[in-house]
Amino acid sequence: MKKVLVSILTICLTAINNQAQDLTTTNNSNSISCETTKEYAHFTFKNENAIRNTLLPTNQIITQQKNDYSAAASPANYGVRESYPRFRFAADIGWQYRTPKAAPNLAPELKNHLNKMRPGFHYDAQIGFFFREFMGVEAIFSQQRFGNTSEKITLIDAYGYRIGSGTMSERMLFNYYGANYMIRLFDSKKKNCWLFSVGFGYMSIDDRFIFNNIDNIRQKGGTLGSNISIGYDIGLSSGLALGFKASLMGGTIRNVTRIVNGITTYYDLPEGTAEGLGTIKLSVGLRFNK
Repeated sequence: MKKVLVSILTICLTAINNQAQDLTTTNNSNSISCETTKEYAHFTFKNENAIRNTLLPTNQIITQQKNDYSAAASPANYGVRESYPRFRFAADIGWQYRTPKAAPNLAPELKNHLNKMRPGFHYDAQIGFFFREFMGVEAIFSQQRFGNTSEKITLIDAYGYRIGSGTMSERMLFNYYGANYMIRLFDSKKKNCWLFSVGFGYMSIDDRFIFNNIDNIRQKGGTLGSNISIGYDIGLSSGLALGFKASLMGGTIRNVTRIVNGITTYYDLPEGTAEGLGTIKLSVGLRFNK
């Protein structure tokens, strides 16, 4: 909020044509003409034939001469131009781990199979827009994949009916489509930054079971999902960064569509057997900023 108020004050001060300029000396022995507030000094400079604006914290000022106007003043109609990147595209890959606990009454061999299904891998894509240097929104897509093959498995449905036994391979897919609110915090050199995001979206599951080399069971469902993450981007160039991210994503499936031998059934999962979709995700990828 403080940065927003300072930015508004800066714009208002720049619009006044007859305002006084102070001659300021910084702790780097630089002399600049600027306008000062209680906490910041606002000054303009020319860069690649364009007038730029920036803020200097007053704790970096050594001396200051009030109303000492520099002859190198900028044009009155230069306008305010913010120099931070507004658009961001990110692509990630990484490892993940499912967090929901297995039902306590599962057979040992099935519980062992589900534990081996917990780790997996994912890939994400995000497109973001920043309407302030430190504040923005993004659209995100994430796909998570899990898989395992176990022998001597007897599968029983949620109502206690025996489905079959033998060698079982399971391949599970989560898809997440959502929108996030983002906060971005640059370091002092404007090269690296922290990013925090939180949001909601639609999360779906597609679970395939293969018994004795016959693909005959598929279970699908969808629900409201949530996502929260913290990341750190390391600038490689003016528009490219290497990013690291940790995130939590989750939801709960309470009704599913099950297809067994071509027969489709829609039903609600019994109490206490809902499918938890929560995962912890660790990601690495590239970020493109403009």
